[in-house]
Amino acid sequence: MRRFWPLFLFAIIFAVALIGLNSQSTSQKAQQAIPQRIITLAPSFTEIAFALGLSENIVAVTDYCDFPAEVLNLPKVGGVIDPNLEAIIALQPDLVILLASQQRTIKQLQQLNIPTLAVFNATLSDIQNGKCWN
Repeated sequence: MRRFWPLFLFAIIFAVALIGLNSQSTSQKAQQAIPQRIITLAPSFTEIAFALGLSENIVAVTDYCDFPAEVLNLPKVGGVIDPNLEAIIALQPDLVILLASQQRTIKQLQQLNIPTLAVFNATLSDIQNGKCWN
């Protein structure tokens, strides 16, 4: 038994160190992952983002966003059907939130290495289930 005690102690110390290292790197990744410059490409996404307290992070919205009142002062980047890619690029977003049906825009943004969050909202079930993909 005495022979295994140092090995057992080493295993416990190693496990605790790994757990601490993992939690630190996870929290650092989480902090880095929080988008600071968000563009929303649908009025409903803009309203949701503001309701979630992300008003400080929204840097541009569609031409059709008019609520809440704070969005009236934000830059406009076109609409759902015709987003202005040049304006989007110029604003250097960390994240663009758009409809999953905007496949052409998604591909263009991804080719430019601009992170996207494509949200399915074709059915009420999609919305209720929070179905989305990056």
